[in-house]
Amino acid sequence: MKNWYHWLRSWFWVWYYGYPAKKLIVIGVTGTDGKTTTATLIYEILKAAGYKTGLVSTVKAMIGEKEVDMELHVTNPDAAVLQKLLRKMVDEGCTHAVLEVTSHGLDQNRVVGCNFYIGVLTNITHEHLDYHGTMERYIAAKMKLFRGVKYAVLPNFQINPNAQIFKFEKSKIKQISPSLAGEYNRYNIGAAEAVAKILNIEKVVPLVAQSFSGVPGRREEVKMGQNFRCIVDFAHTPNALEQLLKSLRG
Repeated sequence: MKNWYHWLRSWFWVWYYGYPAKKLIVIGVTGTDGKTTTATLIYEILKAAGYKTGLVSTVKAMIGEKEVDMELHVTNPDAAVLQKLLRKMVDEGCTHAVLEVTSHGLDQNRVVGCNFYIGVLTNITHEHLDYHGTMERYIAAKMKLFRGVKYAVLPNFQINPNAQIFKFEKSKIKQISPSLAGEYNRYNIGAAEAVAKILNIEKVVPLVAQSFSGVPGRREEVKMGQNFRCIVDFAHTPNALEQLLKSLRG
């Protein structure tokens, strides 16, 4: 087994904290682009539906309405940190948890014992080959999320997990927040809509899409009276940058 030491270490922390994921409905979101926005949308949808929910993303960790200090934060923190967070979610009455999941975290067994109920794949494009070596290995790492899930939410991507598959397309919701402008965000909303349908809470999605305040560093517009437009976006992949520029052109 690759990274067996990390696998054993992760299971130690799972058991140390009492296997908290067993008491949560855990939703994992992976993909090259759109993970943070999609995970945050799902978190907001669950809150709007009345569920106390936890979130762990690149930007922040939340337990209900409370932001948790992550110190040296990465998208998938070490299992000791992640399992402690899940334990806090359970102790504070959360019923659901949304985790942004990276290929590094999957490959290094950081999310072992998270018992994902729903797995979401936003997309897969060229990225992280310095670590994985080939696209085939990169894709294989992403696919580890779908082992054991009950539901798999996928774009036009062919995999055969032992799960009920929900294919998503770009959302047809007419009124959306300016922070979700761009065709690529229509697909992020579409993925979140699919999760909402699985959980029978799709009625709240249009309201969340319309009122969504955005994610720091994701198509974040800075307005300070300047006579030019300034957009902050963590679009560090070629595909993400291309989609952002396309949306800004009109």
